Amino acid sequence: MSTSIYNGLSQLNTSIHNGLSQLNTSVSNGQLQKFLRTSNLEKFGSSPAKMATYLLIFAVAVASPAENMHKVPHGIFTVAVLDWHIVVNSPEMTQVIQSRSKYMGLGWIAVLVMANMGGQPKKATELLFKGVDHADVGNGLGFVHDYHKIELRAMSLGTSLDAMQEDFVAASDPFIESLMASVKSGHGKVDLWEWLRMSITDSVSRGARGPKSPYCNNPILWEQFWTFNRSYNFLKYNFPRIFARRGAEAREKVVDAFVEYDENGGFETASRLARDRAKVFEKTGLDRRELARMAVSQSVGQFDNSATVTFAVLSFILHDPEPLARIRSELDEHITKHDDQGRRSVDTLRIGKDCHPSKYCDGLPWA
Repeated sequence: MSTSIYNGLSQLNTSIHNGLSQLNTSVSNGQLQKFLRTSNLEKFGSSPAKMATYLLIFAVAVASPAENMHKVPHGIFTVAVLDWHIVVNSPEMTQVIQSRSKYMGLGWIAVLVMANMGGQPKKATELLFKGVDHADVGNGLGFVHDYHKIELRAMSLGTSLDAMQEDFVAASDPFIESLMASVKSGHGKVDLWEWLRMSITDSVSRGARGPKSPYCNNPILWEQFWTFNRSYNFLKYNFPRIFARRGAEAREKVVDAFVEYDENGGFETASRLARDRAKVFEKTGLDRRELARMAVSQSVGQFDNSATVTFAVLSFILHDPEPLARIRSELDEHITKHDDQGRRSVDTLRIGKDCHPSKYCDGLPWA
């Protein structure tokens, strides 16, 4: 690594630690240390955007902005990243954000992030922005508006959601069986993050994209996606490729797989959600490879969000005897049956009706 790159990364690391120190003036050191320890941030990497996200959650959870604003005059948490400043909370920013709503609106940000993350060329990005820019009078939010509408329809209660859930459960079963076998064989420790990462990548992809999903048929692609995922913050914010060379290369391999998926009729057996999403993107004028790049961006939302949130919640539950006991009690009382030989069976279809805390956990993969 060259001296200039090393120095740049060192400065970035210093900025993050300075930001942590600033946040620490608003909350007790014990609270911060407990949060960092229980959140296992090192599992998710220490990229600036992710660090800011977790610190935002922490700040909302334990700090009162009104009470502590005099201690931190520029917001609860502000970190300098090159020429950027990430501000978690600052009343002074409100009017600035409102006056620049074009650039802070959901539609504009969604297009920018999805295009950059997927590595879209300039022409494709311009197609995606049609109707999203507020200067395009009367065009609403462009494809983002249609995208939101079809997601509401496809994810509403009914046959579409039921079909995705059935495929998800079918794909999850082998992973659950392997986990049970590992525990029964006497292995003392299970890498929960690794297990969740594999199981969610496969099962969520199967539920959304059907049996021909590239992730289901090519396990090597899991690692390609997660290699890309570890670097996507650099790619999302258009940092020079030198910061994310391996991630960019891995992304192209995932794009190749989704091009092949489309060519081989993968959408024919996909969920209604995936088919409707593809139709929305096709209306923008994207070609097949550009559509595949959008699939990579969607994968981040499906897998990274699901695995991270599920890991955080499961870690909390497994570390706290009270919610763990409540969920086990619910499962035993409402959906577990024992046969004459003492073997247990679980009716997962009854979770939504009778097990409210358990249903919350059951719904995490679709978060």
